[in-house]
Amino acid sequence: MAEWQDLPEREAGVGIRPGTPILLMPDYRVDERLALYFISRPFCGYEPEIKRNYATDLCLFFNFLWSRNKDWTKTTETDVQDVQD
Repeated sequence: MAEWQDLPEREAGVGIRPGTPILLMPDYRVDERLALYFISRPFCGYEPEIKRNYATDLCLFFNFLWSRNKDWTKTTETDVQDVQD
């Protein structure tokens, strides 16, 4: 765990603040594009409960896509309709 001791400094260095959601893919990787959304100005301005709700909804959607072996960047309208059903 020694390599994790400077984690707070590394997170702060890229704009991740306490309470910022971090979604991991099932293979434990962080999608840098999603991380950028969570540190964006609009997202940072949301109330904590709104941030949790967004993160929870996105997590459910991404898990659904992952079960179809699909990356979120390849999402189709059919995928969105299927997850809503």
